[in-house]
Amino acid sequence: DPAKRNNEKTRAIIEKYNKLGGCGNQYASGTTKIPLTNPKAIYAKAKVNGVSGLFLVDTGESYVAMNKKFADKAGLSGGAKSKIVLQTANGLSFGSVAVAKQISVQNARAQGVTVVIMGNGNSPLGKKLDGLLGLSFLARFDVQIGKDALTLTPRS
Repeated sequence: DPAKRNNEKTRAIIEKYNKLGGCGNQYASGTTKIPLTNPKAIYAKAKVNGVSGLFLVDTGESYVAMNKKFADKAGLSGGAKSKIVLQTANGLSFGSVAVAKQISVQNARAQGVTVVIMGNGNSPLGKKLDGLLGLSFLARFDVQIGKDALTLTPRS
């Protein structure tokens, strides 16, 4: 569960290996402001493995979740190994777990992000929405919601 595992000890371990491996700032990088254009929800255009989609920012969702059609476009369906049961606002939902090489929202980027592929081809999130931007991405950033924008800044 990313929400439980995102703590100082885990971030320190990641930072240690980040420095040892010489891989640069791969865990999370870049600062982004997402305009607040809808009073009821925050939507963001995100890229998963370079494929653009529309995501609902959901701080109550443990993982980045996406419909199978979008996951196929992003090359993730073949990498889905384990199954997961999720408690959603609409009840129980089933999905497969995979890892995206990179997810980006404007300048904010994260590598190796755990994602959940929902459904079996149909779109459980609606026709216009490709996914939910959950904590497996968001927890890598300090998230601040202001009057006009949501700001993502990499955690240090």
